[in-house]
Amino acid sequence: MFDKLREQWKKATNPFQGFLGELWTVWKHDVARAILLARRSWQSLPADIVQHAATIEAAGRAAQAQRGIDDAVNAQLGILGIAPGAGGGFGAGLGLSPDHALFISIMGSIRAHEGDPPAQPQMALLAPAVLRGQLDPIQAMIQCAPAFTQQQLAVAVQGMQMMGMSQLMKVIAVVQAATALPRDQIAQLLPPDDGAPTP
Repeated sequence: MFDKLREQWKKATNPFQGFLGELWTVWKHDVARAILLARRSWQSLPADIVQHAATIEAAGRAAQAQRGIDDAVNAQLGILGIAPGAGGGFGAGLGLSPDHALFISIMGSIRAHEGDPPAQPQMALLAPAVLRGQLDPIQAMIQCAPAFTQQQLAVAVQGMQMMGMSQLMKVIAVVQAATALPRDQIAQLLPPDDGAPTP
């Protein structure tokens, strides 16, 4: 279900302009390549993308807090015999598709960290194999988790796959790999004459 919605969102028109718009076009087909292109030319990302990313993150935290409040209110209403959820839920937020929000967040992080966003050291070691298709991105994500949570994460991944969210999980894992790839290895995976967007 979620994968179908995600595919529909991917077909949406390009809301971005300039270099960012070109990166979005690449992102819709190859998330890892778009991230590597952005990291290689991070100075060409608009400076205000950092603020946009911060706004999305703040909205996410606010939505999470609102869900906590809603859950507490619903529990109390249930005790009183009133059907939980009768009062409505959290609004539409910023009105962005999940793909747009993820894209803006990642591009903002790349710009804010001058092309080298924070990454797990273990993923930096596995990233070349993931990005060359030699290692499944989700398996790499599980291997990078702390040892005591790997089994739980594997079960959670299976559950998300059963709910139709396998593509989303794969995208998240690919994002982790592409942002963790050591900068000196970007050129090996992204030659300068690959027809990439120019900043």
